[in-house]
Amino acid sequence: SRLINTTGDFKIRSQSLKLETTDAKEYIRCTADQDVKLFYNNVQKFFTTTTGAKVEGALVIENAGYGALTVKNNDDSADGAYIILSNDSASPADNDVLGLVNFKGKDSGGSETGYATIRAISTDVTDGSESADITFGTRHNNSFGERMRIDSSGRLLLGHTSDIGFGFRQQLVGTDGNTSSSSQMRFTASASGSTFVLAKSRNGTPGSKTIVQSGDNLGEIQFRGDDGVDYLSIASSIKGEVDGTPGSNDMPGRLVFSTTADGAASATERMRIDSSG
Repeated sequence: SRLINTTGDFKIRSQSLKLETTDAKEYIRCTADQDVKLFYNNVQKFFTTTTGAKVEGALVIENAGYGALTVKNNDDSADGAYIILSNDSASPADNDVLGLVNFKGKDSGGSETGYATIRAISTDVTDGSESADITFGTRHNNSFGERMRIDSSGRLLLGHTSDIGFGFRQQLVGTDGNTSSSSQMRFTASASGSTFVLAKSRNGTPGSKTIVQSGDNLGEIQFRGDDGVDYLSIASSIKGEVDGTPGSNDMPGRLVFSTTADGAASATERMRIDSSG
């Protein structure tokens, strides 16, 4: 062994530099105007590139507190930093996992446990019609399951992994009262309660304004059932409609109650409460 002790710079000038073990296994290789490579057991694990650096294998970052990993964009543009998770398979297939964020921690027995995940799944890898879903999973009572999904059409699915057949933007599916129900609560020291709003505009651009007209359906509650074929059959409904000519701060309305007769395919109005009460 040799010990080099200096208080100044230690320089080695060469077009390339290799550091090897006594049995000729590399652990550092440097090439002028090219890359720097680090090896473990003669296998390359880290190397620099013209745009940054690459790690081959798993990368573990350990830190005693928060801030273990920070990603910044310093090009003084409107763009922020971003992280790419990529599945570089040579034979991609539908339902491949494109990327996964896994939140882990130890349980009381000291075993490392996955508690929650965020996954991106390719639902269609066909060139020209590529599609993907994002899923959110959690562990409950030591059982891990998917809890929520945003599918490729932008639908929010709770309790199911695909459109149940309605095509609605938000779908809540369950097998009992708790998993198939929702609540909306307000906690405040006043007489006001929660509000559930169904609204309509005749403008085709969200956020823009065009006045509705008399007879327009502003919102509807439908009661549907499984008829053995689909879930589209309406047994009854309550509709809120415009009941007269509307104007600024003037929206006359009526409630229309409808039921479907035995053997019929659509609901019939049975009762209405008009704008005059």
